[in-house]
Amino acid sequence: MGTALALPDEAAIVTRAVAEPAAFAALYDHYVHAVYNYVRYRVDSPFTADELTARIFEKALSRLDSYRADRGPFGVWLFTIARNVITDHLRAARRHGLLS
Repeated sequence: MGTALALPDEAAIVTRAVAEPAAFAALYDHYVHAVYNYVRYRVDSPFTADELTARIFEKALSRLDSYRADRGPFGVWLFTIARNVITDHLRAARRHGLLS
């Protein structure tokens, strides 16, 4: 995950999206396919991948004010959320006996 994936003026878009959630659409449109592919590689079901991808972007939008550009690119922050959502899902699935 390098900066090649980043949008031009990404920090400005994030700042605008904090005040105006509709601006988040540009970030969503830019990252949704990469996030979905990341999730799909780690889970068996396309339906589950869809659900987790939606959850990832929902969390990102609701916590957008906690993103700090000085700590790293937005994409890294977003994929950290993705990793955590996938890990939580797999733990819950194991706990409930959904995985063999």
